[in-house]
Order: sequence, then structure tokens, then C-alpha cells
Amino acid sequence: MSASIRMSWGRRASRGTFSRAEGKRAPVGTRTYRLVAATSAVLLLLLGCQTTVPKPPPEVLDKAVLDATWTPQPVVPYAEGDLIAPGVQLPDPNLWADLIDGFQLDRHTEQKRVQQELRWMKRHPSYLPNMSHRLERHLAYIHAQVKARGMPSELALLPIVESALDPYAFSHGGAAGLWQFIPATAKRFGLERNWWYEGRRDPAAATDAALDYLEVLHDRFDDWYLALAGYNAGEGNVGRAKRRAPEGAGFFELKLPRETSAYVPRLLALAELVANPEAYGVTLPPLEPTVPFEVVATGSQMDLSVISRVTEIDVETIYQWNPALNQWSTPPNGPHHLILPVELAEAAAERIAAVPADQRVEWLRVTVRPGDTLS
Repeated sequence: MSASIRMSWGRRASRGTFSRAEGKRAPVGTRTYRLVAATSAVLLLLLGCQTTVPKPPPEVLDKAVLDATWTPQPVVPYAEGDLIAPGVQLPDPNLWADLIDGFQLDRHTEQKRVQQELRWMKRHPSYLPNMSHRLERHLAYIHAQVKARGMPSELALLPIVESALDPYAFSHGGAAGLWQFIPATAKRFGLERNWWYEGRRDPAAATDAALDYLEVLHDRFDDWYLALAGYNAGEGNVGRAKRRAPEGAGFFELKLPRETSAYVPRLLALAELVANPEAYGVTLPPLEPTVPFEVVATGSQMDLSVISRVTEIDVETIYQWNPALNQWSTPPNGPHHLILPVELAEAAAERIAAVPADQRVEWLRVTVRPGDTLS
């Protein structure tokens, strides 16, 4: 581009220009000099039009500000109780909040049967606090299993309705355990029951079986209210009630056994109480969402006294965490597992695995036949 400009100016300079002062053509060299001088003057004029803003000196900052800006400072908690700032509560791990986050069912608080159950709970504000120990031991595990399957969290409250979370609960109809399985349903869903072991009282095994059953019921009825009714009354009874009812009838329109008609509203009322305890004058016992136990594999039958010796956990504690055990040993044919406190489980599992097969049982079972003698 600069070459073409020079060539253009060169062509015009070769023709020459007139000097108004002299009235004659100026020599070529003089004309070129004037042209360069004029161009330089224009450039200087243009540059002079640009205003140069002087850069201000750096702002003087307080050293404390600089330190806070460039060096991360530890946050000092507000030191008044559980407040992190005046009026701001420190958020604690809260199992109730986790449960509420997973609630999916309409609680139908406009229904008379639900209101009736709520009135009872309001008159008995110690209902949940009285079972706080059992809530601490079992509810977090049940909720974790319900959540893992993507089921409504309200179902985690069902063992409260069934058994008040007592693994030793036994009904007049023969139902047992946290989830109140009758023998036939327990067998259907794989819970072992024998001289050694009562699977209906096993918190882990019974929870898995109960959730399997609820999933089967939901697949059949495509309705959680009817699935819950089926869990209580039997799927056959709910199926017949549904066939007798008008098309599209829901749980509250079905003619069901009296116990079942109160059973589902009781669960819905309990969920409402958990979601809005202040409205009913109830204080929920504090619960952490951490599961307090682990299921430890034993690999084979094992004497509880051997387990106690190698793990340094007393036998009474083992029994307390394993209500399914009927005898002094784990069952010979399984399930081969124990429930142990979470803080002891990892070390206990390693020590149990290290016990040789011939040292796991300290007694010998003998079948006496006719003609046998002690000698």
C-alpha cells in the first residue's frame, strides 16, 4: 500500500506544480521537499489531537485489606451455642430432613380417617420420642434402602406403624419382626426360619424382603396406596375390593377390612406429623442420617463365643444387634452374616475372616441312636 502511494505522488511530482508566490513552476527537488514537509506537519497535527491521560499512582491500600485479599483467612464460627451468626442456625445432619426430601405421596389430610389418626398423635406427643432408641438403631438403614430403590420415603416409616420398630414384636396373627411378616409371606420372599435363625427378626434381611414385596404390590396395582393396603390385607383382598368398586376408584373409595382402612391413613398421618411437627405440638427426637451398623460376612457357621473372643465384642452386644439369632451360634446353612456396630465392624470383619475353619465352632453336635452309651 505504501509503494502505491509513493508511485502516485511520484507521477504528480514529475509534472511539477506552480508556486503562487513566484508565479512559475518550482523545481522538482524543491517540490518534493515541500511535499514531505507538508505530510510531516499533518501527521504531527493528528498526533497532537490525541489526549494522553496520565496513569494515576497506585492506590495505597491498608495492609489488613491486602492480607485479607491475598491470604485466605480461616472462618471463625460464631461462638454462641449452635448459631453460626446471630439468628442463623448451624445445619446439622438430620435424618428427618432427608426423609421429608424423599416424600412423594399426597397425605390426604382432608380425609376424616387421616384426621382421626392425627388427633391421636397430637394427644400422644411422646409417641415418637418413646421409641427414640429404636429409631436411632433402625430408621437410617431402612431409609437408605428405600432411597436406593427410588421408592417414596414414606415407606421407611411403615415399620413404625407395623411394629414400633421392635424386631421382637409378635402379633396374635403370627406376624413377627420389624415388618410383621407372617410365615407364608416370609417364605415367599426368601426369609429363612429355623431352629438357629428367625429371618423375620433380621433387620437387614427383613427390610430387603419387605421392599421386594412392596415393589411386587406396586407393580400389580400401579398405586402406592393400594400397595400399602395389599401389604396389610393381602393382595387378593385388595384385588377383589378393586373389582367390586366403580372404575377408577382409589383407596379411600374401596371397601376394605377395618384394620386396613385405618392402616394407610395411619402411615399418611405419621408422614404429616414428621413433615409438620410444630403444627401438632410434637418434638421429633434428633436423628442422624448415618447408619449405625454394618452387615459383616462370616463365611460359615461360627460360635458366638469365638466371635466375641476374636473381636473383643461381648456376646450380649452381639445378641442385641442380631435379634434373628436363636442359639449360641450363627446358622450352619446361612445366612452367614452378622450385624455389628459401625465403629467396630471393619476390624471385626478382618479378625473373623482370619479364624481357621476348624476353630470356628467350639462344640460338637451328636445324634444319639438306639444302643448308644456314654462310654
